[in-house]
Amino acid sequence: MTTYQGPNVQVRQQFVTSPGAIALEDLPSVVVGTAFDVFEKEQIGSSYGIVDRELEWGADKVVVDKDVIDRKAFDFYPVKVFANSPFGNIDLELLDTNLSSTGATLTKDKAYKVPNTEKAVGACQGIIPYYKRILSAGDVQIFAADLRTVVITGGTVVTAQLKPGQKVFITDDSGASWTYVGVVGSIGNDETKIRLATPYTSAITLGDGIAVGAVSDSLIDIPNTLYDPTADFVTSKVKVGDVVYISSLAISSSIDNPIAASVISIIDKNTLKFNTDTLAAGQVDYDYLKYQDFTETPGSTIQLYTYWVERYAGFSQNYGIKLLNAGAGVAVTKVSASTFKVPIAGFPIVNEGDVFIITTANIAAGTDERDTSNFRPYRISTVAISGTDYEITVDGTIYQSGVGPETEYLNGNFIHAWSPKVETDILGDFRAVREEELGVVKRIASVEDITAAFSKDDDISIHNELAFMCSITFGLNRGKVMYAVNVDASADNLASQYADAFGELKMYDVYSHALGTEDGGVNALAGPYVDGQSEPYEAHERIAIVTYDEDDIYLQGTDTGEVSTAGLITIDGAFDPIASGVTVKDIVKIYNSSGDFVTEVAVTETPSVITEIQTDYNGDALAAGHSFRFQSGRKDDQAVRIGAIKYGNRRVSVVWPGWFQADFGGETYTLPPYYISAAIAGLDGGVIVSQSFTNYPFSIPGLSNIKLNTNHYFRKLQLDEIGGGGVDVMIQDARISQTIKSRHDLTSNMDAVEYRERSITKQADVSAKTIRNAINPYVGKYNITPDLFRFIGQVCAIVSTKLVKEGVIARLAVLKIARDEVIADKINITMEATVFVAGNYYDVTLIVVSR
Repeated sequence: MTTYQGPNVQVRQQFVTSPGAIALEDLPSVVVGTAFDVFEKEQIGSSYGIVDRELEWGADKVVVDKDVIDRKAFDFYPVKVFANSPFGNIDLELLDTNLSSTGATLTKDKAYKVPNTEKAVGACQGIIPYYKRILSAGDVQIFAADLRTVVITGGTVVTAQLKPGQKVFITDDSGASWTYVGVVGSIGNDETKIRLATPYTSAITLGDGIAVGAVSDSLIDIPNTLYDPTADFVTSKVKVGDVVYISSLAISSSIDNPIAASVISIIDKNTLKFNTDTLAAGQVDYDYLKYQDFTETPGSTIQLYTYWVERYAGFSQNYGIKLLNAGAGVAVTKVSASTFKVPIAGFPIVNEGDVFIITTANIAAGTDERDTSNFRPYRISTVAISGTDYEITVDGTIYQSGVGPETEYLNGNFIHAWSPKVETDILGDFRAVREEELGVVKRIASVEDITAAFSKDDDISIHNELAFMCSITFGLNRGKVMYAVNVDASADNLASQYADAFGELKMYDVYSHALGTEDGGVNALAGPYVDGQSEPYEAHERIAIVTYDEDDIYLQGTDTGEVSTAGLITIDGAFDPIASGVTVKDIVKIYNSSGDFVTEVAVTETPSVITEIQTDYNGDALAAGHSFRFQSGRKDDQAVRIGAIKYGNRRVSVVWPGWFQADFGGETYTLPPYYISAAIAGLDGGVIVSQSFTNYPFSIPGLSNIKLNTNHYFRKLQLDEIGGGGVDVMIQDARISQTIKSRHDLTSNMDAVEYRERSITKQADVSAKTIRNAINPYVGKYNITPDLFRFIGQVCAIVSTKLVKEGVIARLAVLKIARDEVIADKINITMEATVFVAGNYYDVTLIVVSR
């Protein structure tokens, strides 16, 4: 039944919907690398000598070994240990064997050269003046008139270059006994006369011998004075207790093993005296000034080949307690685990800071206490008088030395003590892998975020690789949000560290990846990772930038062996230089058995025997056990090797050069290539994607005076060979410049222009991301109707307008929107994007006419 309605007007509203605004998608950059806690001149303890002692770093995962991270990364900030000396911080040049992951071991006699005291071979004017003659009765006299003039018949005291301050001894029994008569005051031009500094007690008329320059009548044949007219021992701050090392052709054994002698006095700026007295067995450290002795008997003044002065980083003088009380030593009375008493009578006055050990028995007089096994030294914290005893306390429990397991000392054990005469603060330069949040993706929106995540303080050190890379990337991406992941470069399997980081990054829609390594195994992961994430279903289009070490690319092979003084390398045979194409101008890097770099030499003849390679090495023979890295040294071959990387992926860029040089903070560094990668990743996020980086100058934040060694090293055709392999070569307008640029902004896929032009991939990726994110809000929201097709068409039109207007792409057109013929709930949209292509090649025809 129809319900009646009176006359009326009805207005129905039917909305024609249109999509909202579309946002152009950002491309967050990401850096994956290793963050280091960088320690510079960090105090790790002090040295007082006595025993070899490890000073702990105070940090975990300290990089102390070239096998932990690659050689160049280690050499980028090698571990160094310094003495905080009066001359500044002096490198103690510790051997690798003295370094471990836990600390640095200083040997008991570790010393450093006093600056400005070394006199080089060929420039040394130092002498040890000495004069001794046995003559006839009456040939040596002291004039009665002044008791200061010594006359030697037939003397040659001027020729002997005797110096003021040297002791003068006279004998009248042909050297059976000697009489000390004073010190030299002056030597004139008369070879036969010496003037004493002060008058002798009486005249001498029947002397038959004289000796000048010895320390005593019991050591009459041993000189103790060094004189050098070019030295300034005073200004150089040489002091008593330092050790002078002496080498002279007159003492043949001293050429390879210089003689060490403790300095006992500084006479003037040109003259010092050294110890000639030898201490008894087991008492070598009982006298600071007699620790090292000169016992040679040259017979006359000798010219020095070379010499220098060293200072111990630490030295403690033994109190000699074992010799007290008739050699019976001193037993302790135990009060507690950290306190004991000793009788004041017969015991030296010890002080806070002195060092001691406790042993189960007194150590024999002829035995050096420092040789005690399981040496456990303690420093005295307090010394107090308790009746007739000293009461000595330390921090912590006292354990016996000389026994294996830690055993608390007992009542009646014996004490041996030392007084530190030289104690030096020891500093270290080292870096430790930062363990905080390894493998965690960090969002970076400010410099403060970088330091909070990856630095131990507010400083971003150039040696803190991940933090410095982040600062570069953030500085070039116009302050946009970026991401970073810390990986452990010291891990046994570096590739697994990066694989885990990539796995974490799959949860984030990041884009350009800078990898903080040149490791080939890690680089191999980049392609599958970015390809997998760029699949339409994963919807995380992304790209990566990888780098390589030129030493790896140029490598022909490795082996071990020896080198002759004539430069002939004899290898053990694991490497075949003939089959590997080694020839003239190729390079051989030589390392010692510890892996330390020795030198770099060039091959001078094409090898004809597989175990022999002739080079231009010119030095001392290098014994078996040295290792060699054979590398191409020919530019044409090097270019072929670089171009042969051929990564072959449009989403992966291979950037060259390898390690490069630049200034930072007023110093010049050799820097890893991934610092350039970080800059490119920053540009990817900060510069519109349609802008090709070909010939596009950019700086690297923080760095100046950059030297790449690319286009000013390789010729144009060689650069073409490199680029032809899909390698993006950075170049510069001058050998040293403030900006660099890409010679051709290439991906590693050279199959077609659309694949090789890096900017095309980026344009397509931004378009895809923007289209996806524009349509994504409507997935499953509306039924499939003509109205939906119209609506989606409008969305695509807005996307097209946005992308074109912003200059991302040249044109974007919707070709078709239709329902899938097989899958009922699927809509197929076909769009055609026209991308910008950089004008890389210009062919100009110049028509020349005369009128």
